[in-house]
Amino acid sequence: MTSAYTPLGIEKMVTGENAGTWGDKTNANLDLIAQLTGGFAQVDISSGATTTLTVADGATTGTAQQRFIEFTGTIGENKTVTIPNDVETFYILKNSTTGSFTVEFKYATGSGSSFTFATTNKKTAIVQASASPDATNPNIIEVQTGGDVVDDTSPQLGGNLDVNGNSIVSVSNGNIAITPDGSGNIVLDGLTFPNADGSANQALVTDGAGNLSFATAGRLGTVNWCTTAKTAPFTATDGSGFFVNTAGGAVTVTLPSSPSAGAIVSIKDYNRTFGTNNVTLDRNGSKINAVCENATISANGQSTTMVYVDATNGWIDVKNCQTSTAVGGAQFVNATGGTIYECGNFRVHHFAGDGTFTVSNAGNPSGSATVDYLVVAGGGGTGPSNQGGGGGGFRFSASTYCMPACAPSFPHLAPAGVPVSVQAYPIAVGGGGAPGACGANSIFSTITSAGGGKGGSCGGSGGGGPGGPGPGGQGNTPPVSPPQGNPGGGSSHPAGKGGGGGGGPAPAGIGISSSPGGRPGSGGEGGGLCTSFKLTSPFLGEAVGSPVTYYYFSGGGAGTGPQPAGGGPTGTGGFGGGGNAPANQTASSGDTNTGGGAGAPGQSGGSGYVVIRYKFQ
Repeated sequence: MTSAYTPLGIEKMVTGENAGTWGDKTNANLDLIAQLTGGFAQVDISSGATTTLTVADGATTGTAQQRFIEFTGTIGENKTVTIPNDVETFYILKNSTTGSFTVEFKYATGSGSSFTFATTNKKTAIVQASASPDATNPNIIEVQTGGDVVDDTSPQLGGNLDVNGNSIVSVSNGNIAITPDGSGNIVLDGLTFPNADGSANQALVTDGAGNLSFATAGRLGTVNWCTTAKTAPFTATDGSGFFVNTAGGAVTVTLPSSPSAGAIVSIKDYNRTFGTNNVTLDRNGSKINAVCENATISANGQSTTMVYVDATNGWIDVKNCQTSTAVGGAQFVNATGGTIYECGNFRVHHFAGDGTFTVSNAGNPSGSATVDYLVVAGGGGTGPSNQGGGGGGFRFSASTYCMPACAPSFPHLAPAGVPVSVQAYPIAVGGGGAPGACGANSIFSTITSAGGGKGGSCGGSGGGGPGGPGPGGQGNTPPVSPPQGNPGGGSSHPAGKGGGGGGGPAPAGIGISSSPGGRPGSGGEGGGLCTSFKLTSPFLGEAVGSPVTYYYFSGGGAGTGPQPAGGGPTGTGGFGGGGNAPANQTASSGDTNTGGGAGAPGQSGGSGYVVIRYKFQ
């Protein structure tokens, strides 16, 4: 009987056959079995679309009779490798071809399943040639080993993944997607991430226990700018900045209603026209800078950022490029320094000596943004020839109270107060001049009052003329407008008789000249301020009237001269601390903190004074 062969070529000998060749055939079978269990072959598949692996009966020459088959060659198309339909074994296949094309391993005929190396899969695979369910349509089955994750469409880990110091990366700009099943969460290093997206502009926040969720977080001080300029009234939204064009008219911006702490809105002048056509910030039920009033933005080029803090202060402007124009409702000047008194809605700071006026809030035009002032310099000392000293320079404003036209200082009233900013303003209070010396200047901000002239010299108010024919010293030196003082009186008496009085700053402040008959000159009248400046007792200044109607400063000192036995006419100091010169008696100095000039002879002028007044509520 003729021998039969298995599908892989092993010869099955029958009784009585192969006499004398049994040993050779047995050895051939053993060689083939060894090759089938562990043999290796390289097969070049570059030629043709299909490469057929063969089985050689009773020999080891068949290309399908190997355990490990490596496909080689440069391929320019998708390739197919086939085996006979009756082969039943498993193969280790390695794709070592060059070229981005697929390699399919299948049975020669039928519609059974096959295994295909993808275009980029240059790896190794184990497949089972099943020869089932039948010889007509047998299946090729891939054996999953977990060795190459890229070839496993549903790989599973049997333990923790150790990257061994490497990274998980993608190629070709690919995403790395981590997608839990169903309601599962991603947990990274103990932090549990939400399994659904949040709302627009929300951020991830933690509960402090490792659980993250989407929520509206506190703002970080920034906004997203809308670059389409607004030209009509609109309601602002939290987290947004708006360019507003008021070239065509004023625009009202309504702030967000019921804001949460940290809400933020920014406004910027698009066309530099806020000064002509303002922007009104409608508070929409919330306070602005702690005031229940709408705000106005009224400076060209201005921008402001408003942050909602709480119900007490509401919206607060945290960034304003026009610091001289505060954004908000009525704001008031607030300051410290000196001796402070309050009178209704007004606050008054008195400086009897040098100090500092420190402004912490500059206010705004809706409340107060300027301060009134009284700056009195030190009075001059007497001259060497019986002249009275001139009163110290006297400068003041009255924007926060009424100064009647009949007031003795009215002609010297400045047209406006002084604007202030947040800073410290040094205050200098001038001392009175010693005999033969002028008084010292007093200074606040841009206001400087010059010290009174010594007898015969110029100054805030001039000193009196010499005890002999001659003019008095010039007042308002250096010149300011309105003038801070008047000239001293001259002398028309023969040598040695009756020096002229120092000039004060009132209309009647020109020093009185001495007369030919020997009467010494009286001091010029000082400047009188009404009591509404809060210059009432115990404040300084010479009180005049009954009841007191004015307080005077910077009176001129009286001149004097040799007196006959039994006395004679005397020189009187002007209202405002001017020193007297009584006959045959010791003359008096100018009063302290009035800026009064000295009475002749041999006396000193009075020190100056500074007062600042403003509306604080």
